[in-house]
Amino acid sequence: MPHIYLLVGSQTGTTDIVADAIAHALANLGHQVTVCLDPEIEDFTLEEQVVYLVCTSSSGQGQLPTNIATLPAVMIADQIDLTGSRFGILTLGDSSFPTYGGAGVIFDQLLRKLGAQRVGGIGLLDCLHEPVPTASGVAWAEQWSTLL
Repeated sequence: MPHIYLLVGSQTGTTDIVADAIAHALANLGHQVTVCLDPEIEDFTLEEQVVYLVCTSSSGQGQLPTNIATLPAVMIADQIDLTGSRFGILTLGDSSFPTYGGAGVIFDQLLRKLGAQRVGGIGLLDCLHEPVPTASGVAWAEQWSTLL
């Protein structure tokens, strides 16, 4: 089973909670999982072949949370080559906002631009109806992992 590198973008800590539950669930399925709560450029330049799972909230008007806000510009400036890499996107947000899931779309476009291939569709967890969507996040991640 592939090593899953779980990169977390969180503004308030809710995404951290969901990511932790996802990491445990994927590990129980037999995956090696590394959780990175403060992703940096080095996390995308690993020598080991991993599958990235970006679990992020959207802040403000669909923007990236503070802890990952600078990553896209740095990754593009450093010309990170992710050719051959695979990834998934799981976004937490509030569906009452027109930019619902915006941070996930930003990271999806970034990783594809850098050559990575998305596995499955972008997962959207609606915090308006489920303030801490742990169960929904785990269910989505378990289904996503069957595509690897």
